[in-house]
Amino acid sequence: MKKLKNTFLSAMVVALGMPAFAQTYVNHSVNQAPQLAANAGNALNFCAGDSIALGGNPSAVGGTAPVTYAWSPPNGLGSTTTANPQASPVGTTSYSLQITDAENCTSTSSLTLTLVTPVAAFGALPNLLVVGFTDQSTAATTWAWDFGDGGNSTLQNPTHTYTAAGNYAVCLTINGATNCEAIFCDSINVVSVGIGNALPGASVHVYPNPATGNQINFEIQGAGMSDAIQIELFDQQGKLVHEYQGAANQLIHTLNRKELSAGAYQYRVRSGDGLLGTGKVVLR
Repeated sequence: MKKLKNTFLSAMVVALGMPAFAQTYVNHSVNQAPQLAANAGNALNFCAGDSIALGGNPSAVGGTAPVTYAWSPPNGLGSTTTANPQASPVGTTSYSLQITDAENCTSTSSLTLTLVTPVAAFGALPNLLVVGFTDQSTAATTWAWDFGDGGNSTLQNPTHTYTAAGNYAVCLTINGATNCEAIFCDSINVVSVGIGNALPGASVHVYPNPATGNQINFEIQGAGMSDAIQIELFDQQGKLVHEYQGAANQLIHTLNRKELSAGAYQYRVRSGDGLLGTGKVVLR
């Protein structure tokens, strides 16, 4: 850097017998150029295939023109000697910028570009027509839900109410960096408990609950059960994982849970189109 030169010259003529106030002062000053400073830009996340402009706006301030630029390492750079080169690294990379002005003064700055690989995933917990969704993604910064019935949300963990039972294809689109998307879709089974198809006076008793052995007993009572008894178990994502069918005049219906893992399941018991009951059973 050009150093500030303050020269204070004092010419004092003192002659024998002359007054002490007979003095002359001469002042000279030279302005200093602003201090040279490099700006490599802000640290950024990127996804594979992105092209990112490095450097600030501007990348160099102060100093004495002209200024030269030197970026390193050269990996993925379109140029190493321009103020704002394009970078397309294949992985997380730290870049350093050194600038030099006409007075051979230098300044350095650095930034890191971090490769982000987002993965979309979610869980679903149905409670009849109401389903709570839980984001299980990695490296997500935004969320876009499509619930499969025309509904959508941008919340991270939304709750959605369906108007009818059925299977719905739910998709979650996440973004982890600039234009860095990932999509995950899954089928959700929604169970309805409509009052119109419920059989009056029906009761369902499940035991043991929690179940620790291989058998789950459903004691079913009520009138109007002329059709076969159907018992369905759904996992926490709303998927049908077990079906059973028994005689309408049978009091106790025993399900074998040998192939089911431990956890909470929702059950639905029907006789034909008539609903006998719903609830949850815990398997241990």
